[in-house]
Amino acid sequence: MSTQRINALDLDPSHHSRLLCALARESREHPLDTKLIVVRRRGVGREILHALTLATGGWVGFTYNTPLQLASRLVADGLAAEGYARLDDMGQMALLDEAIDRALGEEEVERFHALAEGIGFRAAVRSSINDLRLAGIGTVALGKAPLEDTEKRDVLTRILHDYESLHDQRRLVDDARILRLALNGLESGEIELPEGIVYIVPDLEQRGLVGQMLGILQELGARVLPVDPVLRSAPPPGLVAPAAAEPRGRLSFALHPEEITPKCDNPTIEIFAAASPVDELREVLRRCMSAGLPWDEVEIIATDPVLYGSTLDSLAVHLEVQVTHAAGLPVWRTRTGRAAAGYLRWIQEDFPAEIPRALLQIGILTAPSDGEVVVGGARLAHCL
Repeated sequence: MSTQRINALDLDPSHHSRLLCALARESREHPLDTKLIVVRRRGVGREILHALTLATGGWVGFTYNTPLQLASRLVADGLAAEGYARLDDMGQMALLDEAIDRALGEEEVERFHALAEGIGFRAAVRSSINDLRLAGIGTVALGKAPLEDTEKRDVLTRILHDYESLHDQRRLVDDARILRLALNGLESGEIELPEGIVYIVPDLEQRGLVGQMLGILQELGARVLPVDPVLRSAPPPGLVAPAAAEPRGRLSFALHPEEITPKCDNPTIEIFAAASPVDELREVLRRCMSAGLPWDEVEIIATDPVLYGSTLDSLAVHLEVQVTHAAGLPVWRTRTGRAAAGYLRWIQEDFPAEIPRALLQIGILTAPSDGEVVVGGARLAHCL
């Protein structure tokens, strides 16, 4: 396999990552060309281009796709011409449930009949089938797999077979089928990559259909972007390998800060303690404001993205600070989500007064107002 890798060692990575330095150089050398960055998640691509904008002042022609999104673009016209429809998450779940019902309805799998209606069982089977398909494992390979419980293997094989048959009968495609079609088209030459330059961020896995897709992209000239290596730490196995490079950026010495070279700016590390995540984040925001840092240049890395993300979202709304959450927020932690969950629970439990009272007390619900008389939620809850 021939792989082209971009070398950014001729740029200064002391203030910016090698990845950004490489993209800045590509932007200068190919200012008007279409430049596609293949990323693990769309949020990663958005943050990379945002950081590139801050570092360079602007760029033209960059866009980003996940491997699945790129595959979808490549096969969209062919699928539409042949009358195929793409399954969304709900459609895929429904089709898998139908395949499970077919397979478990047979007499020889009576052992699994008691589990057939269990939500956890079906979720586990759906997850297994989806993982198998994305790994590129079909019914033939699965049927020959040396599993200890051959009965489980045979049931999974039957479900996978029925699921794929339903796809063909109803002219449907899921994510795995889209990746497979794109792979076959690129290998045979029937499908061509869009015009422009393709770059690959090295945090992508090389396993399964996605890994095969990345391999073909590299054979067709896609370039692997450089990243800053971590001193005395091997790259994670199974990921796209970047070009070898010497540790030079500050993050390269994260595990051994005592060995930071004079050429690299000495990072300032301050440690403080706080009573709760709210207090932690408030102190972080205070320090950012004290240092005069623009919000666009602040990144907060937390151990629990749900807890800290939800807390930061609440603070940001109160302080009117614009925040981008790389991992997103669970809807049930938002005010709207909690109100919707409370409403559904209120219906399910036969309209008890305790639920709207609690929502009023904590401010999830507010009393209607005519603009003159405003009744507080806690007061209204007390009246109930």
